[in-house]
Amino acid sequence: MRLAITEQERDKGENQMDFEDMTYTAEVLEGEGKHWVMTGTAVIDDEVYRDFQIEFETLDEPEELSAGALLRMEWDWYDFVFDLPEA
Repeated sequence: MRLAITEQERDKGENQMDFEDMTYTAEVLEGEGKHWVMTGTAVIDDEVYRDFQIEFETLDEPEELSAGALLRMEWDWYDFVFDLPEA
């Protein structure tokens, strides 16, 4: 399932979060159940990275299927997704 951030969620800042030394702005989430991957923009040391992905799993099944609701839930784990170039 693909969930886009709504204008209302953007206006409330529900798609913005801080991870370690990074500020992240989510644009879209894809997944189902507890397992999701979000794509957005990361700012790390004043460098901007577009299409940056973070994979995460929520502790509980979501009761509401909206991007904002998933981002407000408690997560079991998360990891940054890196696509390494093929050698």
